[in-house]
Amino acid sequence: MTGAEVIYIWKIRDDYPESLIGEYDRERGPDRFSYKQGKGLDAVPASPPAFRFNASKNAIRVLDDLANNAMVPLVSSRVAAILSEAGPSDVQLIPAEVVCKDGVLDGYSIVVVKNRVRGLDHEKSKYKCMPGMKAIMRFESAVYREDCLGSLGMARDDEYLSNLLVSERMREALKGIEDLGIYSSAAVDWN
Repeated sequence: MTGAEVIYIWKIRDDYPESLIGEYDRERGPDRFSYKQGKGLDAVPASPPAFRFNASKNAIRVLDDLANNAMVPLVSSRVAAILSEAGPSDVQLIPAEVVCKDGVLDGYSIVVVKNRVRGLDHEKSKYKCMPGMKAIMRFESAVYREDCLGSLGMARDDEYLSNLLVSERMREALKGIEDLGIYSSAAVDWN
């Protein structure tokens, strides 16, 4: 590949319908933050973690990336297969149960990204830190060094674990999936 590597951010789609956002069932799985640590889970839950949706199975099953309050990718088997092929060392897929108003959908997985990188260009980014701390609280803009992912397809930002970084190679592998919330980091609306 020639030229600068674009770094992408995977987040909830800007146009995702609020009525289709799922709720993570805290009783059925580990703490939701364990999925965002930039490392694989040591123990896969014995029974699939559950997400509850106030929508029908028909409304949900057409989506490949289900927004949820755990703020982690919850993807269809189609997306899971692409991630497994394009970046097997980047992700751990945790089978999940999608509970709809009219029944349960199987075939969805939580994407746990197994790597962290430090790639934020502090001079070009604008962010606010938590009062009295160096920890980032929120962004106005984020610029990542073009080489920060190296050979990785995906990684969590070590300085702000909520940011899921995606390489151009991985974005290209996922290109045929229309409803993913993967945006160039320069184009993300941070509000």
